[in-house]
Amino acid sequence: MMRKICKNCGTPPSGGDLFCRRCGGSEFVVYDPPAGKGRSIGSFLIWLAVYFGVQTYVSVAFIVFSISEMHPTFEGTINYLVEVLEKKTVLISVVSSFLFIAVYLVVTAIRQGKRKKLGSVPARRLFRETGFRGAPAAVCLFSVVLGAALNVVISFVVAVIPWPDFASDSFDQTYSVLSADVTPLWLIILAVAVCAPLCEELLFRGIGCSRLTGSFPKAVAVIITSAVFGVVHGTPIAIAYATVFGVIQAFIFLRHRSLLPVVLCHFGFNFTSVFLEYLPADPALNLGVLFICAAAALGTGYLILKKSETTGEKNESL
Repeated sequence: MMRKICKNCGTPPSGGDLFCRRCGGSEFVVYDPPAGKGRSIGSFLIWLAVYFGVQTYVSVAFIVFSISEMHPTFEGTINYLVEVLEKKTVLISVVSSFLFIAVYLVVTAIRQGKRKKLGSVPARRLFRETGFRGAPAAVCLFSVVLGAALNVVISFVVAVIPWPDFASDSFDQTYSVLSADVTPLWLIILAVAVCAPLCEELLFRGIGCSRLTGSFPKAVAVIITSAVFGVVHGTPIAIAYATVFGVIQAFIFLRHRSLLPVVLCHFGFNFTSVFLEYLPADPALNLGVLFICAAAALGTGYLILKKSETTGEKNESL
């Protein structure tokens, strides 16, 4: 928690002191102490609560404005509300994502303005801390290819695993709303390939990894954020592959300290999933695509995570 201290000796003022009672200095600045483990986890949990709170708020708003009639029975009313949510799931996702990002930008801008006004010690840029910075063009391009290739490889692995019936059924039911027969294709692409990457990477990598790596070893931060990222995807199959994907994303983020490559990788992954079902059912063709994508994933992953002396120095200085 930020508090005022004397710039000369570090003594906090008492009440409305105009001069430091220890050294007589007249300049006070704001000190933002390093985050402890509890503070780091608490910050991540608060933003996680905001994320779900925004989704709940938007869902309730859509229900209120979509109700055209009330059924005479309680069960009928519940079924009607569930049907409304199912039809509006993709649109709710889009609105919730933009609203969450807006809340984050407003809160961060206010905190950054307060630090700038009071002269924070040490001076930090909150937007840069959570990854609002550029990345090399080659890394961005490789990230899109990596995401698309990973989707093909992970989809193949998921398809050959003998999942229990309840896991397969829950996965199909949950993601059935992403069918073009139910929702317009442009809205699916906007929600899945644009809004979801922006919102989820900001929360789990930009906020989560940034907060936790300040107090925990990087491996612990990666495990925690990736596990939570997997759990929020709901179904057993989605939890499994989302956790694996989250680990890869966390390594990319910690390597470059930028949201840009992880958002683009997530975009490539989700955008490919929209059109993967249109791949012809030709075993030979599918196997060839699998090997090409596996090679592309390994190659681009190596190039993205490969350390260079110059970039390493830049990352250590942040």
